[in-house]
Amino acid sequence: MNVIEFIKKYGNTSFEEKPLNDADKLLFGLLSYVYYNGAAPKCENEKKTIKEVAETFFESNTRESLKKNILAIRGSIKLLKLIQNKKRYQDLYMYNDTYIGDDSQQFSAICIEITPSLIYVSFEGTDQRISGWEEDAKMAYMFPVKAQRHAIRYLNKHFSFKKCSIIVGGHSKGGNLSLVASMYCNCLVRNKIVEIYSFDGPGLTKKMIDSKRYKRIENRFYHVVPHNSVVGMLMRNGNNDIVIKTSASGILGHYAERWQFEDHKFKRVKLSRSSRVVYNGIQTWVDKYSKKEFKLFTQQVFSLFKKENVTSLLEIFEHPKILINIYKNTHDLDPIVSNMVKDLIDILVDYSKEAFTSIFKR
Repeated sequence: MNVIEFIKKYGNTSFEEKPLNDADKLLFGLLSYVYYNGAAPKCENEKKTIKEVAETFFESNTRESLKKNILAIRGSIKLLKLIQNKKRYQDLYMYNDTYIGDDSQQFSAICIEITPSLIYVSFEGTDQRISGWEEDAKMAYMFPVKAQRHAIRYLNKHFSFKKCSIIVGGHSKGGNLSLVASMYCNCLVRNKIVEIYSFDGPGLTKKMIDSKRYKRIENRFYHVVPHNSVVGMLMRNGNNDIVIKTSASGILGHYAERWQFEDHKFKRVKLSRSSRVVYNGIQTWVDKYSKKEFKLFTQQVFSLFKKENVTSLLEIFEHPKILINIYKNTHDLDPIVSNMVKDLIDILVDYSKEAFTSIFKR
């Protein structure tokens, strides 16, 4: 079953009857994708139940407006709808909702109180803002980017003096934020963290993976990736991979609603050959170019979007001609950046060939 089917089957089963498990942890890690816009409390003193938050959220948003979101956000909104009246989830508290988004940054987080002594901190992945995608690219040469700095501050602000245990998790970029924030938060917070989940999140540089900060939390860190992972193969995540089966093909395997469970546990399989091709290709690509070249790559590639005044992926979906204009401007790229783009495209082509070959063989 996938997380949706888990909710439908066990949504009215209490945590006493069926303890907190892999499916729950993935679900909570996805709820930070929802832009609550006031429906969820911004501080702990005003905490509301999931049922209350969901009722306010769906009363404040039309079905048409909710459709105008990228796939990851639409999927998480669907999950919120599914759990709002389920016995297992409806009375859990949500609070400390934070969203920061402008032309230079994108960050979101929320707390889910499983019990008064166990809090799940959920960090959002990249949403439709181009600035968020630019931050992802900056991780190759810069630390910390603004979202990582916000994540560290979030943990320190809310948990330095709170008596509880903490699970930290997030999908995609949110997984990277979970790992980084757990590594760099103060010792008062770090000692309260019992588990860290990166759901198909990009990793760290080799220097950070080899650092004492990573070694301190390594035994609490779980990097969960679909068997055909691409995003989770970016950078390095140590040796903590949990590879699970997904029913989605190719790059769509990144969307966690299709990941599979055996009852409530991740359905473990081996990493596909196509993902190994991506991992090896990306590591070679990263090692081939300097930080200075990655900075130039990021600046020039994202300047193409800025020339078209594009701030959101939704604008591209609504006006596909923007992509044509962006493509026309690629001839202005520095030769080094052109080579980097070509190398990256070659890696993705190799991934696609392996993925299609695998599908054909099956």
